[in-house]
Amino acid sequence: MYNKRPLRLLGLYELLLAVGAIITGVAMINGSGIFSVYPKEWLGKIPFESWASIGILGIMVFGLGNIFAAIASFSRGRTRPWLISLFMGLLLLVGIIYFRILLGEWYLATAQFLILSILQIIFCFYVIYKNRPRIQ
Repeated sequence: MYNKRPLRLLGLYELLLAVGAIITGVAMINGSGIFSVYPKEWLGKIPFESWASIGILGIMVFGLGNIFAAIASFSRGRTRPWLISLFMGLLLLVGIIYFRILLGEWYLATAQFLILSILQIIFCFYVIYKNRPRIQ
């Protein structure tokens, strides 16, 4: 039996990440706000040519992926429900580091996404710690 409180907290965090990824992805697709102009210096450095393609990928991978992770956290009877969330956190962390290396500089959004991914990974280890087998 799992300790439900940490899993629910993780599930809520995953839902917040999913909503944020979907809202940011839609803004990228629409080209609104800070996503109105795609930086010309990024052309040829990263495998995208517009904000729209990055937005679609963000919605599909991080929006839907974190929704699936939240469903796993809230569902009963799953073994190791935090694995999907840990995978999503590591995927975002590796992706941010990869794009940092390709672009050669930090941007405010990259630092924020880095922090969000680290928090997701920390939440997963918190859930694992709270659900470890106890010797009696």
